[in-house]
Order: sequence, then structure tokens, then C-alpha cells
Amino acid sequence: MKIIDRNSMTYEVIPLIVKDSMAITQLLPKVIDMLGVTQQLEGKGISYGSHTYTLDEQYSALVEMLSIVTKGSNVESFDISMARKVILHVLGLDKPPMPPLPILASLDRAGVLDKIIKENKGDVATMEKEITTGTPIIDRNGDSHIAYSYLIKDFHESMELLEKVNVFNMLENHEEESYEAMIKIVYLALGKRYTEKKLLKFVDAEFIQKAIRIYYGLPQVS
Repeated sequence: MKIIDRNSMTYEVIPLIVKDSMAITQLLPKVIDMLGVTQQLEGKGISYGSHTYTLDEQYSALVEMLSIVTKGSNVESFDISMARKVILHVLGLDKPPMPPLPILASLDRAGVLDKIIKENKGDVATMEKEITTGTPIIDRNGDSHIAYSYLIKDFHESMELLEKVNVFNMLENHEEESYEAMIKIVYLALGKRYTEKKLLKFVDAEFIQKAIRIYYGLPQVS
């Protein structure tokens, strides 16, 4: 699988050898909260309890994991959304369940299954060969802006900002510290492309909420 970052740099995600698989298994408990993959793991019957790791432990573990699966690439240029996709892919949790046997038989009769296997080199489940990052947000003027989740290298700063903002109830962010943190998060989410003065010309509460949730890799709310 290939993954492309916000600067159009391409990284190759490599299959794990046994030694690397053991290392990934040992590091995984330290990053599940950071990546927000608890639900996916529990869906496979995997649980690591409630042990708490420091931010430094989480950060170091994720950097090491990504270095293993991308041949030592400059993983600090990854954002958290990229990292999640890579780790889920490596763990095989990004693959849809295989269709039931009657459907497989139907596909086979149509000559489709053989074609899929050949095109994907035997990996029927992995249909997505290239992943990009970034999510568009439409502002109140109808203009589109690409927002990104936080970069791995900005992990500590992003957590400090998160402490100042209520992501789940935007009405609680009425103090000056919260306001400044929200604007800083939007600035970072939009790749530092706009000054605060320019941001204030098009961002509203809805835009800010979407940008913040994208920045922290959270699902959007209606």
C-alpha cells in the first residue's frame, strides 16, 4: 500500500516479517488511545485493559511502529489520520469481511473473482492501493479548504491545545484562552495557509467545529 502526505510525498507500507510483527504487538497497547482504534480492536476480540501511558510513551511507540512499517521514513511528517490508516492496514483491520460463499460462487461464475485476485496479487480484501490525506471543508462563502489532522511531530502541542477546548460542546468555549486555542487549531488544521486575520473573514462556529474534529481525527457530527 502507498500513502501520500499533504506535501505529495509518497510512502510505501511494507508487509511485516515475524520479528517486526512481535515488535508491533508489544507497541500496540501504547498507541490505541492516540489512534482511537479501540473499537476496531475490540471488534476483533482484542482488549488491552485500561493501562494509562504518558504522552511521551505514546508518541515514541507510534513513531517506532510507523518507522518499522515504512522502512524508516520520516514518519514525523505523517499526520494522525495517515498513521491510523497505516496501522489499521498493517493489522488487517481495514479489510472488509469476505462475502458469504454463495456470493463468492456467483462472482466466480461471472469470472470476476479470478480477475480481482490477479489485479490485487492474491489479496482480495485490499482494494485500496493508494491513500491520500486531507478533508475538504466548505465555508459560508462556498469556498473549499483542505483540513488535516495533526502532524505526529505536533502531538504534544496538539494535546496542550486540546486541554483548552471543549471539542464536544462548542458553546463551552467562551473564554479568551479557549478562543485563542480554537483559532490556533484551525490555523494548524488548514496547514498554516492563512493568517488569523484571513481566517476570521470566513470561519464561523460550524467551520471551526469541523476543522477541530478533523484535526483530532474525530468523526463529524450533524
